[in-house]
Amino acid sequence: MPGRGRRTVRRGCRAVGGEWSGGGAGPWAADGQAGVPGSGQLPGPPAAETRGTAAVADGLGAWLASYAVGPGYEVHHLHVGGADDVGYCAFRYHVSGRLHDGAEVDMWVRSTLVCRRVDGAWRIVHQHESVPFDPATGAGLVSEAPDD
Repeated sequence: MPGRGRRTVRRGCRAVGGEWSGGGAGPWAADGQAGVPGSGQLPGPPAAETRGTAAVADGLGAWLASYAVGPGYEVHHLHVGGADDVGYCAFRYHVSGRLHDGAEVDMWVRSTLVCRRVDGAWRIVHQHESVPFDPATGAGLVSEAPDD
């Protein structure tokens, strides 16, 4: 994946945390799909699947608006790869802050972004997020920091 594509992927990674400087939904493809950024911390349950730039922008806006302080967003263990017109990045991210209802947020999430070159520009066409889970209870473990 050329250097420019890697930079776009890294900017896309930051976009999940609300730092995209290009406006709108950033590099998400209008016809692509992406999960709603964050996890169960959205006001109301997040959509299982979100399609289209406007829907991704709306989900990101709702997630950011749910914070009174933050969100803090840090990418860890970023791996970027690809070939020709397809690329990916996989990483863990840490979100911190305080919601408007006073709840403190301190969670770790695994994420993978798949990118495709569309009309010469790298676009995120798929996003997947998950958290480790406790096999005994099935509960998500958002407090599981990666082993460094």
